[in-house]
Amino acid sequence: MLAAPACIAQASEDALESACKARIATTFREWTVASVTPDVSQWAKSQQLNPTLVYGDFDGDGHLDLALLVQDRSSPILDYPERAHASHVAICLSKPPAVTLHIIGEPYCSDFIERVSKGQPYYDFETGKTGAYPVDGVRTHCFEKASATYVYDGTRFRRIVDGD
Repeated sequence: MLAAPACIAQASEDALESACKARIATTFREWTVASVTPDVSQWAKSQQLNPTLVYGDFDGDGHLDLALLVQDRSSPILDYPERAHASHVAICLSKPPAVTLHIIGEPYCSDFIERVSKGQPYYDFETGKTGAYPVDGVRTHCFEKASATYVYDGTRFRRIVDGD
């Protein structure tokens, strides 16, 4: 997608986001994109990042995929522990002409998400193992505390606790 003209890339992203949100609506009776704390909002703005939406190739098939940080409520919840219980990462894998939805319920962290690039090295604090991400991953953050990255293994998303 990097070589595509901006207008084509934006149209593709918009279509994928619409399709993803439609799939999420078939899974949750009520849901909303999660809101973030003022600290996370300020940090994300300074980094020019969207803390609740990331694109990547999460299954390694060459198609653009999308992840959203959502809550299964009609309005966002900011306070813990309710926030953690309501939060999910919705990952839509692009399988033209449709999308396949994967839900990560109660992710390791739920303050914001970001894309982790294929090939980036990691250390897994849970297993003590090192490696490199085989595909792009979705990292969930506990702001300035911890993180875990979810990587697709061909069947499901597995967790790597990569920040402590």
